[in-house]
Amino acid sequence: MTMNVRKTGWTIILAVLVGTGSAAQETLNSTLVSLRGSDEWVPMIQPPRSSSGQQYRQYFATFRESLANKTYEEAETAAKLMVELASRGSDIDELNRSRTLQNLALAQQLGENYDAAILNYLMAINIIVRHEDMLSDTLVLSLRGLAAAYVGNDKPVEAFRTFNRALHISNVNHGPHSLDQLPILNAMMRIHLDQGDAKSAVEVLERIYLLHSRKFSPQSEEILPVLYQKAKILNELGRNVEERAAYRQIVRIIRQHRDEFSIGLIEPYLQLGRTFVRDLDEVIFRSAPTAGTAETYFKKALSIAEENPESDWRTKKKCLLALADYYTLVDMHSMARRRYQQAWELMSSDVSYLQQRAIDLESIVPLSQPHPHRYANFEYNPDREKIDPDDYLQGVLVVRYTVNDRGRAKDINVVGADPPEFKRMERRVRLALKKFVFRPRCAGGLPVETTDQIYRHDYFYMQSEYQASLEQSGRLNRPVPPKVE
Repeated sequence: MTMNVRKTGWTIILAVLVGTGSAAQETLNSTLVSLRGSDEWVPMIQPPRSSSGQQYRQYFATFRESLANKTYEEAETAAKLMVELASRGSDIDELNRSRTLQNLALAQQLGENYDAAILNYLMAINIIVRHEDMLSDTLVLSLRGLAAAYVGNDKPVEAFRTFNRALHISNVNHGPHSLDQLPILNAMMRIHLDQGDAKSAVEVLERIYLLHSRKFSPQSEEILPVLYQKAKILNELGRNVEERAAYRQIVRIIRQHRDEFSIGLIEPYLQLGRTFVRDLDEVIFRSAPTAGTAETYFKKALSIAEENPESDWRTKKKCLLALADYYTLVDMHSMARRRYQQAWELMSSDVSYLQQRAIDLESIVPLSQPHPHRYANFEYNPDREKIDPDDYLQGVLVVRYTVNDRGRAKDINVVGADPPEFKRMERRVRLALKKFVFRPRCAGGLPVETTDQIYRHDYFYMQSEYQASLEQSGRLNRPVPPKVE
């Protein structure tokens, strides 16, 4: 397997390293939040022991406050002072010293100083092993941090080895079916996703689901968070059919435990509709039932939003726009127009809604943009990744266009090109833009045209194919559009 992990730092990976807390819902949230942009680092902190002195507690307060303020250098300085205090005297508390080293490693990791973080995590781990044993449950938190530091340092092999060690210790202490291993499994799944290893990611995902199924009934509401997580991951992998099955299971559970008009059904109905919308290009124009299914789910969501007293204006707006956007995608202009007008009226009913109206309806919003390929010769060169990148030149094409009241591009004109008159790329960009679909801009509640839109396409080409394109089009000596600066 090719080890090519993107350098995600603490984004997402470390969000799943914190404790499980109240289990399923926290597990779902942890996969969606960036540690550096939230308070998800808090459970990683090793607080002062009851015997810690006043100066140590002052350093700790500075450390914690610096982490909260994202001033990681200050946090690292405070952590180093805590390490120094814990290392003084003839009767050193080694386990307390390991805790201070973990705090230092956390500060360094958040500051993306991965080499130093790895070193300090390893020192903390060695202390714990020496004074407890190799299966001490105390090791798990340090191992999680160490594995994430390896991820940040682009060392996935070491990361997986460390995660597996943490899993083994967790299973020994809490049993093979404990939810305590969820943060580790979630992190491992995220690495597989970043590597593009869909098969391994799905295997871990199924393991996560089975852990929940052993603890909670597969038909209970407690299983809902992991089903949402499963659906989101399947969505990332483009596995629409399996994602659809997960949302249908969510719908069945909610209807069984609540009723068919529960506000909790709105989101899975919307997501079910979107799974069919993603099939539009391949299926919808050959299969009326697909179109009907997507529309049916969006209408169900809107019906609940309009009738359920728990629904607020944002929920109603989201459902109206989902249905209107669907009609735009399938070019049912009059139906889309009606729903956009309803959304406009809703967001005009209170002055506090106007800012959201400006975002959602007073400018165009891309709905579908199948961008042209970045390699000019991709049709006849399936092995282009084996070609030396130095063989390629970089080009750019800029066009101006209008989005009509149906959300389609028209009046497409080249306004900048480098190299000029590369007709193959011009045709490709024009064809792509004709397939673009936008939510049209609205004025006075109705969709209207929007002019002077700009699209820029950066691509790679070979000088020989550009020359051939000029010769074939007979444009070697004609006026050319201006170069892009």
